Amino acid sequence: MPKRTWQKLSAGVAAKGHRFYDWAVIDLTDPRPGSRQLLIQRVFDPVHRLGWSDW
Repeated sequence: MPKRTWQKLSAGVAAKGHRFYDWAVIDLTDPRPGSRQLLIQRVFDPVHRLGWSDW
């Protein structure tokens, strides 16, 4: 995905400070209200790379 697709946002404050992640949203169908989108989280912390989440 192109670099412009990603946005770095804080997921909140944790015990060691803010947790920043890169987020991207991709339209899976028509970009109309009620359409489906895919939300992707990119993590650079090696500890968090050991698992994954499906929301």
